[in-house]
Amino acid sequence: MATLNLNTEKIDKLYIGGQLVVESGGASSGSWNVGDVIPGSKINKIYSFSNEFKRAWQKQNNSVPSVISVDSEGNIIFGENKENPNVVKLNNLGDEVWRFSGHSKMIESVVVDKEDNIYSASDDGTLRKISKDGQEVWNFTGHTREISRVVIDTDDNIYTGSFDKTLRKISKDGQEIWKFTGHTDIVTKLAIDSENNIYSFSNDNYIRKISKDGQEIWKRNPGGYVLGINVDGDGNLIITNADNMVVKFMQDGRRVWTNSTRDMMTSICIDSNNDIYVGGFNGNIIKYSKDGTKLSTFLNGSQNITSMHIDHEGNLYTGDYGYQVKKISPKSKKLLGYKILRNKEEA
Repeated sequence: MATLNLNTEKIDKLYIGGQLVVESGGASSGSWNVGDVIPGSKINKIYSFSNEFKRAWQKQNNSVPSVISVDSEGNIIFGENKENPNVVKLNNLGDEVWRFSGHSKMIESVVVDKEDNIYSASDDGTLRKISKDGQEVWNFTGHTREISRVVIDTDDNIYTGSFDKTLRKISKDGQEIWKFTGHTDIVTKLAIDSENNIYSFSNDNYIRKISKDGQEIWKRNPGGYVLGINVDGDGNLIITNADNMVVKFMQDGRRVWTNSTRDMMTSICIDSNNDIYVGGFNGNIIKYSKDGTKLSTFLNGSQNITSMHIDHEGNLYTGDYGYQVKKISPKSKKLLGYKILRNKEEA
């Protein structure tokens, strides 16, 4: 029998039948209150995944997929690494749905909001909001150079890092909220945690933790040039660097563990159990437990991996220099229970 894992201690009882109902709970902002009915969309199943994988499908593209994301319906969105690139949407079987051709230079990053709108950041210096149907909604031009990364928070605010050395917070309507200017060189990597703190890496060789209000909380020299960056469900920071290292830091910036790899790893994704997947040169994907134990290695072809994303079902999506997008699934999974999302507005 599955165990029900509640993600907030304020819930006393939960009845699962035709409806999911909270009998009692806290009244703080974002929590579920007495008498609330929790829709199924606010309940995530929690699985344990096997450490072995199988390839579900692969899609050949006409250029390198520079970055990959997945929407709530399991559609795959990626940007292309070429001049006059496209944002491409595939369905969950790998069939093309549409292409958006509004950018003029390489697309560096894409994210998806709760309504499945897409935000694409490009070397043309623009951030574009694209509807789920592939139509441009707005075009943000506040940066003065290339936009290297975009991440999104639980309120659908967008954060962009740029070669103009700034990090900017932008509303879902395309209006700039604030600009952080603490970096002294180009901002190349971004990640965001569940509390909407942002982690930004710059060629000044510092990672900075920045609050959702734009205030610097701390900065750390990670010890090597950062290639990949992500944050787990507990707010711990994981990076890969050019010294072939995978490093985990605590919320306060203290180093927890370091692992070495044979090849440089450029991409990181993290599953619902906080297990870590890194991919990079020579097509290797390595899975680590949250305590840094190496669990498995999967050879995803011979081409260098450019991007990875993982969904709630444990499926990995990769892009590589062979111009391919691939879906890789765990060979087995076991239902452990359910997770109630902390915030009513959290997707």
